[in-house]
Amino acid sequence: MNIFASVGRLFLLFLAEVGRLTRFTVSAVSSIVRPPVYWRLLLQQIMRIGWFSLPVVGLTAFFTGGRRSAPCASPSRSTR
Repeated sequence: MNIFASVGRLFLLFLAEVGRLTRFTVSAVSSIVRPPVYWRLLLQQIMRIGWFSLPVVGLTAFFTGGRRSAPCASPSRSTR
């Protein structure tokens, strides 16, 4: 088998896969702006992802701040 034929076949398979991925991406992006848009479900998901995760973010910030300030509490010991 010719080396150019095998390289060409692999390149054509690569281009076919890129074409499928492009069609999928265009379909996914275009379906975002096409009706029907379920506003109630969209707002519920925004609340669930954003607002209701704030306690987790707050706890993480609290414990991270406590860990970062631990070396300042006892200057005789180093945590490095």
